[in-house]
Amino acid sequence: MEQNPRLKLIAERVLAGKKLSEALADVPPGSVLDFKFFIARVEPILSAPGPDGKACVFRHANLVIFKLKPPNSEGVFSERNSGENYKYAMRVVDINNPTLSLILIKPTRPTDSGADVSDCLAMHNGGQRWPGNESSP
Repeated sequence: MEQNPRLKLIAERVLAGKKLSEALADVPPGSVLDFKFFIARVEPILSAPGPDGKACVFRHANLVIFKLKPPNSEGVFSERNSGENYKYAMRVVDINNPTLSLILIKPTRPTDSGADVSDCLAMHNGGQRWPGNESSP
């Protein structure tokens, strides 16, 4: 199995005792997801209700691969929860080929009875949340 260099860099720093935010500060730009961008742009999307009135952060609270922590009652994520969400988001992002990232494929691909669901990794139990085009958040 091919090692993921970005995860290796982060893991080495975390295992050496650094907090996730500190470990990420030491990793070269472009080699991992930008934590500040994730907090500013991705977490708000994950916490916004979708067409069904439910937000990803609540639906993914008990999942294994992409487990999410919700914001507090004021809608604000704690630094710890953002760090956890970021850690799990890195599991579903392909840094070398972002367009093939599960975080993008799953919520943008139709999964109704007429859709091609031959790729089970692309199936999204929450259905299609957004169109798979550039106007999508």
